[in-house]
Amino acid sequence: MKTKKLIGLIIIILLSQKGISQSTQCYPNPKYNLYEYTIKLNLSTVTSNFNKAQLLDYLFSGYIPSNSPIETFVSSANKSYIDNRLTYYLDHLITVFSSNANLDTVFTGFSTKYSYFRKHCFPQNMLSYEPNDFKIIDGGEKHLTYIKADKAWDKHRADSRIRIGFSDTYLDTLHEDLKANISQVLTNVMPTTETFHGTAVAGCLSAITNNNIGLSSVAGNSKLVFSSNWGDNDEVRLIARQNRVRVVNLSWFNRCVYDPDQDSFYRFIEDTLNLVVVSAAGNNNTHCGSKTAQVYPAALPSVICVTSVCHSNPPGYICQYVNPPRACLIEDRHEVYPGDTNSTFHHYPEVDICAPGYHPATTHFDNTGLHNQYISGFGTSFASPIVASACALVASFNPCLTARQIRNIIIQSANPSILTIPENIKYTGLLGSGKLDVNEALNRAENLSTRYEQNINYNVNQNITNFKITAGHHVTTGTQGNVNVNNNANIIYNVHHSVELNDGFEVKNGTFEVRFTESPCY
Repeated sequence: MKTKKLIGLIIIILLSQKGISQSTQCYPNPKYNLYEYTIKLNLSTVTSNFNKAQLLDYLFSGYIPSNSPIETFVSSANKSYIDNRLTYYLDHLITVFSSNANLDTVFTGFSTKYSYFRKHCFPQNMLSYEPNDFKIIDGGEKHLTYIKADKAWDKHRADSRIRIGFSDTYLDTLHEDLKANISQVLTNVMPTTETFHGTAVAGCLSAITNNNIGLSSVAGNSKLVFSSNWGDNDEVRLIARQNRVRVVNLSWFNRCVYDPDQDSFYRFIEDTLNLVVVSAAGNNNTHCGSKTAQVYPAALPSVICVTSVCHSNPPGYICQYVNPPRACLIEDRHEVYPGDTNSTFHHYPEVDICAPGYHPATTHFDNTGLHNQYISGFGTSFASPIVASACALVASFNPCLTARQIRNIIIQSANPSILTIPENIKYTGLLGSGKLDVNEALNRAENLSTRYEQNINYNVNQNITNFKITAGHHVTTGTQGNVNVNNNANIIYNVHHSVELNDGFEVKNGTFEVRFTESPCY
């Protein structure tokens, strides 16, 4: 079936890593920014929990030189496939991630230890759009890739007319990666403690994107409205009433028990003022007494409650900076150290979604007079603004959505795969709908704004506003799809996104006009 698209859409065909010739120049796996290798070891058995330490022990027969290049270059090692139905060959493959682009050369001294060694090649610039500040800071792109913000940017980048409000401790209004995105400051009083918190939250909300400085953010064009009068519901109302604020982030809590008046207040914010409110689920036992205690306003039904999930390292990665070295910050795990239930942030039934909160890169204020500092955040205080930034991107993509629709899109589009990981099973029902997926959120936002035209009869003049129109005989199964305009009626579609006219689309006895217009909902 042929499809006519009346919009400048770019269709990108990505090459599978397995389909790339070995003669092609090789780039790292973009998910981890590490080179990926597959090796078949000459071991009699490769255990399901195979790791870097076991690899080194096998290669060096128990003696591991401290200055070995293998020790230096191998970031992680794990069994490639875990399935008792596999062939002997597949059952002995391991996957190694390395910072070294020529690990095969380094391994030549161990040729008797393996019978197969393959380097996986990835194409450069796999994205159709990649901001020029996406990888300036080491690892600064990892949490954005993890939540598929990079794929979402192929569809849309945030509009500067959408504003994000937040109240926090203090905001460095001169920071190089924030100042151009700060549209309004209501109050900004320097506290005696926690001076860095507000600036770090701001970077997760809307660090300026594609400015050749620092780092990117999900909604990197959205503007910020800030107040340092944090923890105050009335201040939230004041922020919510500012022009074009569509999302409010609260990386704090002010109650440990349910308050019906507070519940009514935040329902008013969502339903009457039409704002999405996002809030942090809590971090430690001092937050309302335990890691399973609800904190408010996060636990309210009209607020998106966000806890943290790890995003940094592939399975099998061993952190060397802890004593003893052990697995840590493994992607999709709620625990910083898998198996250690004390290494989590809050989790409870009212949690709606998970997002990176264990060391996402962000902006920093350090009291030295410099305004170009960066840091990795640690806490649901940083997972929350990442979700809020995603809400702003959805609002920008489809601005006529209501706050409740945006909240539902973000929660329902989450990837539930993390909920079935063995290390997370103990938190069943406490991690919401899964991990944030920005790309899928935009897909759902687009579907909500699509009007499907097939076998329609128009008899009078109509001026119709939609974001997208799709018409033709394959829109639904069945008969050919004609649009019949009768009595010389004039049908005008004011389209804000795109038009797809498929085979079988035909207008009879009138006019069918499409006009690309700016959305009236900004």
